[in-house]
Amino acid sequence: MSKAIRHDALLARALAAELRAALADDVVEGYRFDRDRRIATLYLAHDRALRFDLHPERGHVTLTRGRPGPGSTRLAGHRIAEIAAPPDERRIHLRVPAPEGAGFEWIVDFTTNRWNAVLVWAHEGRAAQALLAPTSSRELLSQDAGRRAGAHAELDEARWMALLSALPSATFAREVLRTIAYTSSLNIGYILEPATGPHDREGLARAYARWLELVHKPPAPHLLARPWGPQPYPHALGEPDARPVPSLLEVIRELRRAGLRRQDLEEARSEIARRRQTLERRIERLRAQLGRAADSARLQRAADVLLASLHRVPRGAERVELKDFEGGGITIDLDPTLSAAQNADRMYEEARRLRRATQRIPDLLDATAREIERLGTVLERVQAGELPEQVRRWVRRRRRLEKEPGRPLPAPLPYRRYRTSGGFEVRVGKSARDNDELTLHHSSPNDIWMHARGVAGSHVVLRWARRDQVPPERDLLEAAALAAWFSRARTSKVVPVDWTRRRYVRKPRKAPPGTAAVERAETLFVEPGADVERRLRVEDEGAI
Repeated sequence: MSKAIRHDALLARALAAELRAALADDVVEGYRFDRDRRIATLYLAHDRALRFDLHPERGHVTLTRGRPGPGSTRLAGHRIAEIAAPPDERRIHLRVPAPEGAGFEWIVDFTTNRWNAVLVWAHEGRAAQALLAPTSSRELLSQDAGRRAGAHAELDEARWMALLSALPSATFAREVLRTIAYTSSLNIGYILEPATGPHDREGLARAYARWLELVHKPPAPHLLARPWGPQPYPHALGEPDARPVPSLLEVIRELRRAGLRRQDLEEARSEIARRRQTLERRIERLRAQLGRAADSARLQRAADVLLASLHRVPRGAERVELKDFEGGGITIDLDPTLSAAQNADRMYEEARRLRRATQRIPDLLDATAREIERLGTVLERVQAGELPEQVRRWVRRRRRLEKEPGRPLPAPLPYRRYRTSGGFEVRVGKSARDNDELTLHHSSPNDIWMHARGVAGSHVVLRWARRDQVPPERDLLEAAALAAWFSRARTSKVVPVDWTRRRYVRKPRKAPPGTAAVERAETLFVEPGADVERRLRVEDEGAI
């Protein structure tokens, strides 16, 4: 993965010099290691902060606003004594001494493919805390990495010529990188451009002059164009398109802001896509409900026949066959716990509910279609680089839902949520361990517990508070259909599903996850189907 900014020893040295000028005698009041985002921060006096963004896609060093907050460690407040980069190393060291050995050193390492930051207490002399776990403390704290020629002693032209002329032609540039201090993949092309190889003495002399200029000339910050993106550097490297900038810290701050804007735009596109998907599912569900409009007339007709034939319905019947008003036959399913008149009233109420819903559905479909069209317009603005305020609010809300600063993420629910036609909640376990959690900790004793018989599958809980009654048959069958669908038998035409009260279900000791012992179970035979799952699904909260 390419890094947004690449670092070498010359860039580290120039950044250290700019930080030294900006933070002379500044006071450190705290620090924080944000391991999730790969950011190490030093909090300074007057609500300032020095932030090292060590994510492999960024690599920013910025002075910004900030103060210690949740997750930060506060310090007594001691002044920065020194900011430097060791010779020929991609590291920045900040030394903060304090009385009685309570000072520390803050080391930022851009050397390996795992950029890191570490805090070293002066009285301990070892890594106390780090952003990422280093391979070893010795590796992270080593001060003798700058062992290439020219790192600690003057490299004159004669020594340069002797070293480079002895290198193999086939791997000339690679061997120069291994041999000469301050060379890197960023500047090696510029340094060796005049030389055709190790035997070109005139070219090597011009290459030495370029190297000497880079190492000893004061930095002149520029922004270079590189395949991986804009690259801040302390020298132009002879590139005509290099753009001079006031300082490395300032241009890195600009790049960080641009990167954050790109991230906002990407999150905005994702959020719009998520909301569009939610709206499309809503349209699918509304159309399915509209297709059930005929159920209203059927229920009304059944209730009329039932009310006209109360004397023919035995008490406690689950099903009755009656003659309708045209002389034909009609079969009516009943709730055995209710009287015939109560069953008729229930059917009338359900028919009215369906009629009301059917009347609202066309308007809801139109409103949802308009919302999808509006989202398309908003997406066009985002694709053009604009971030409307409403979309900013959506992105901020999504971030809060995913992780609130200083607070742990809420544990995800161990179940999916559904709602039957009668309005009762159904919970479906997501995995074997989630089945245990659902059954033991997310259900009540009177709830209806279900599981497909003889096969692996989800535990299903139909929420029900009445101890003296069972849920209506239609709701039981819908919940059972979910149990069949979320089982290994979902491809079968008919699936037996056992059900009982939750209080008759227990988990045997030392049994594998998802295992349950069931008593007093009854069986329903249902046909699994994706249409039931889609129709009963409860949409995510936060949908527009």
